[in-house]
Amino acid sequence: MKKLMRSFMSETTCHGFSHIYRSKSLFMKGFWTISLLVLMLTFWFSVLTLFAEFLERKIISQTTTERADMTGLQIPSLIICNRNFFSMKKLQSGAGPERETQGLNPCQASHSPSDFGLDSNASSYLMLMAGNPILAKTNLSEEDQAVLRQADLAVRNVLWQRNLTLSQLINALSYTCEELIASCMHNFNYLKGSECCKYYVHTETQLGLCHMYVSRPESRQVLNGEYMGVSLYLSVPEDDVPDLSRHILDMTKVTKFGLQMTVTSNLTYPNLAVVSQGTTVTPGAHTSIALQLTEINEEKVKTPIDVWEPPCIPAHSLDFRQDVGAFLDNNINCFDGIILRCFHEMCGCALYGMRLEDTPMCTLNETRDCYRLLFLELSKFMNTNAFDNLPAGDEDEVVLEKARQCIVYVHSECQNRRVCQHSEYDYTVTTSPIHPKIMDVIVQDLNIENASKVASVTVFFSTMDYTLIKLSRMSQEEVISDLGGYMGLCLGSSIITWIEIVIYKVTLIFTFFKAVTKVFLCKLQHSELESSFLKARNLQQNAQP
Repeated sequence: MKKLMRSFMSETTCHGFSHIYRSKSLFMKGFWTISLLVLMLTFWFSVLTLFAEFLERKIISQTTTERADMTGLQIPSLIICNRNFFSMKKLQSGAGPERETQGLNPCQASHSPSDFGLDSNASSYLMLMAGNPILAKTNLSEEDQAVLRQADLAVRNVLWQRNLTLSQLINALSYTCEELIASCMHNFNYLKGSECCKYYVHTETQLGLCHMYVSRPESRQVLNGEYMGVSLYLSVPEDDVPDLSRHILDMTKVTKFGLQMTVTSNLTYPNLAVVSQGTTVTPGAHTSIALQLTEINEEKVKTPIDVWEPPCIPAHSLDFRQDVGAFLDNNINCFDGIILRCFHEMCGCALYGMRLEDTPMCTLNETRDCYRLLFLELSKFMNTNAFDNLPAGDEDEVVLEKARQCIVYVHSECQNRRVCQHSEYDYTVTTSPIHPKIMDVIVQDLNIENASKVASVTVFFSTMDYTLIKLSRMSQEEVISDLGGYMGLCLGSSIITWIEIVIYKVTLIFTFFKAVTKVFLCKLQHSELESSFLKARNLQQNAQP
């Protein structure tokens, strides 16, 4: 064994052992022994930490600033909404013969342009049906309840007389794309309003009917500059804001009005996005929206050993107009998916703009109750007290349990379904007035009615730099690479060294076992000889007289 140890320490490629063996002085032997022990402890601590991180499967992010290539940067999707929801003129005098029919239900397009006869109470009631239930007035008095019932009856009469659904009525009372967009420009390509609107789709949201420019792969800005992105000239109708009813709406929550422009990724569900973000367009002014792009790449989150992780979803396969379920079933829109699906699961109906196929719209009472219970359960799931003040009784326990199960199930389904690559947009908004002389020329050139004002909007990248965030998990190659680095840094060794150590340990164990076996056999043989000797002596003694 001594010979084996001497051979290993003199021939191994791990220099620490050879230094100990070859050192002549006791001081140097001690120095190299202590150094080797400290480095080996450091090495094993690093290795254990490395494998612990590898087994944890934690997601690692790497952020860099990149420069766009010759293809430029992806223009975001744009959503134009009316914070007033409806046109007062249409509420009072009908939709008019010029009402846009493309993409709408035939029965909506064919209704008579006669008087709708909807007053401020009915329009406020429709705002609640189309918008967020949080707009509703709470603690209604008897007078408020009577006004609400009267408004509900007035809306039902219009629906019956016109043979319309509630969704169709809301759309009929909203602005069309042609009524809002007078002209647009992209990459020096000027289009009139009707031509612009071919690139916009009407989208039902919690701000009523909006018009969305869905970004396409070819929608890119190749040079930096304010007029290198998308430019819009909007016709903003004046004196067309519906009157609001204090008996139905909470006036403190409807202070924002006018046209709104929302900048978002084409992978963001627009229904809730327009409520949470957006820029109010000022009539008679130029609104400049300077973009900053962040690209998030999650292609390397799943590695060959992450067998439980579903593969990432290609961004081009998601389109809310084609398949709402698939569009929501991912980590980007998981929260929106919970609201849409669990609302339908709890109540059997849906909100305006958040409907699955063949799902009826909820009544106002159904909307209020389901919204309250869903968000009460969501606050518990998210460990927040944001909605703890919402009332709930024992009679609601069955619905709350159904909501709880639905939230857990939908969240478990969508949280790990990652989109391979997607974009997020931050932006800075500046507003400046348009000179009256320039305004007069624009109004004449665009043939805008006297009853409207012009608003100019530009959406652009001020620089062609963007932020790239790469998300990944540690792979086997990275583990081997880091392990090799620790081995070289701490021990000056390689895999060959560890093969030597394994062979040495196997040989050492074999030699030790062989030596122990030899000693055991020698003792056994000695014991047998001694036993034979004692037997022979006893026989000899017994044979004597």
